[in-house]
Amino acid sequence: MASMRNVERWVAVAGASGLLLMVLTACVVTPPEPTETPTASASPPTPTPAAALSCDDLVTSDDVAAALTGADGVPPEIVAAVRPTADLDDYITEAAGGLSCSWRSGDASTKALGSSKGENWAYLTVDVLPGGAAGWRAWAVDGGEHAELSTFAGVDAVASCGDPGCGVYTAVGDAAVTLELRAAGWGIGQSRFEGVEPPVVRQMESATRSVLEAVGAATPERLAWPRLDTSGGRECDGALDAAGIAAALGVEELALERTTMVRDGTAADVVGLYSCQVADLELPFTMITVGRGLAPVLDAIAMTADASAALEPVALAGAVAGERALLACEEGESTYCSMLFSIGSTAYQVRSKGGEVIAIAEAMIAQAR
Repeated sequence: MASMRNVERWVAVAGASGLLLMVLTACVVTPPEPTETPTASASPPTPTPAAALSCDDLVTSDDVAAALTGADGVPPEIVAAVRPTADLDDYITEAAGGLSCSWRSGDASTKALGSSKGENWAYLTVDVLPGGAAGWRAWAVDGGEHAELSTFAGVDAVASCGDPGCGVYTAVGDAAVTLELRAAGWGIGQSRFEGVEPPVVRQMESATRSVLEAVGAATPERLAWPRLDTSGGRECDGALDAAGIAAALGVEELALERTTMVRDGTAADVVGLYSCQVADLELPFTMITVGRGLAPVLDAIAMTADASAALEPVALAGAVAGERALLACEEGESTYCSMLFSIGSTAYQVRSKGGEVIAIAEAMIAQAR
């Protein structure tokens, strides 16, 4: 009997153990089948757009100093500076989508018009204009002998010297490239370059080679600079109505003739620069140059130390805030003057005798408003 009770006890224990095992088994969580973790593919880096060429990319300061070295043979200290002139078309390369770089040795020029007697400055200017190859200027510097063909860095160029300095003109690809050296006293035998050997244009050779190599090696993206929107009419009307111009010159009537005098592909052609000239030869020479959308150029001139010092700010009747007027006159009896001024977004240049330029500018402002 005892053994039977033991058997019953083991059966009961076995039954309870089986039930516990079933409960424990039911509570076990079966892990999910492992899944393959996707590997992130490396995406190629976004290329950084190539920066357009800067002045520092074109030429070194040593090459600029070599070009501006005078007869004493001592390389001068140079500074970035724009030569002041009273001509609107001397400031428009960047407005046309190009690059203009300029450096000075000596003191700043104090005159934007007339003789440079008694001054000691020299400026080197480098201009690059994409798309300007068809219009690059193959001509001698004013007053010089005929231009001579030279080769720099394997590129044919026209190089010459005359009053008021030296110039190298050529094209690289579709871009026009110009290097111009201007010096005070050049035409009257008083420049710092008197007696320089070899000719000054040869002193410009290393700078020229550097510029041409930089432009030649550049991709189109590196020769792309911003340009101004200069679209607009090109007629001698509106602000240029003949009635107001006649009144300013003290005559009853006159006729204005449109002149272009620009070659295809030049900066003046790109920005649509044009002039209207008084046709009556008995009247004082008067020419008005028009640059639609070029008012920002006058702002840039006003912020340029050398140019702003040589051009006198003038307050014109009828002008509004933001419009500028800059005046330069020759010294002496000629009283020939040139005024750069803006009406709205348009820049104008008036060339005439003495005080007439102010009267003409104010008449134009009145007609435009």
